[in-house]
Amino acid sequence: MINLMDKVIDGVNVYYPLDLLKEKFEVRELDGGGYLILHETVKNEFWLNFAVMDFGYSVDDDIFLSVIFYGEGTTGVLRECRHTYWGDAGYIFYPNGKIIQAGLKALEEFFDMD
Repeated sequence: MINLMDKVIDGVNVYYPLDLLKEKFEVRELDGGGYLILHETVKNEFWLNFAVMDFGYSVDDDIFLSVIFYGEGTTGVLRECRHTYWGDAGYIFYPNGKIIQAGLKALEEFFDMD
């Protein structure tokens, strides 16, 4: 997973500050209002960590996102999305189907998703 220690925990919900994500990672807006967070590293082949996130809440101008799903895989010759996890510790607060579809579609750029 994208290692981001700066998070806000509110009960069972975990939120991540959008501005901090933009400083540390590539952030792409998805159709439906979500975000794709990307971090590519090299582990034998190219390795991509990703997260698909949705709007959680805002305070003044600060926006916080919640995780819909995240994972990692190789973007080299194999193009395999090897590990995918849902929500934060398996929990998703009101999952948005349009963002899930848009996130999976966007990941086709890096992985063979069929």
